[in-house]
Amino acid sequence: MPGPQGYASSGWRSLSWRSWGWPALWAAAIALEAMAGGVSVWFAGRHGPALVAVLLNVLAALRFAATLRPGRVPLITKYARCDEQGLPQDCEGYTRALTGCWAGLLAGFSLLHAGAM
Repeated sequence: MPGPQGYASSGWRSLSWRSWGWPALWAAAIALEAMAGGVSVWFAGRHGPALVAVLLNVLAALRFAATLRPGRVPLITKYARCDEQGLPQDCEGYTRALTGCWAGLLAGFSLLHAGAM
């Protein structure tokens, strides 16, 4: 029940963009992706599953590649730093290269699926 100050004192105002915004954004992106996949299968007919595979692999490759820009932390480096022992300094180049390999591998998968259509 709200206190004498109304909902402001009950913590209602603590719900901000930071607390619910990113999960809502990700949920909307996943829903949009699912709808796009369904529409592409419907439009593409028998090539629909390959088209969905192309789109998903391109999106994943772009996600990995976007973290390789200057000034950004590579995706695999972020995950490796979550370990309890941390990430040794000499491994950062390796994780950057590994992120690039994954971006290339996923882009290659999308090209293979596109060639299969």
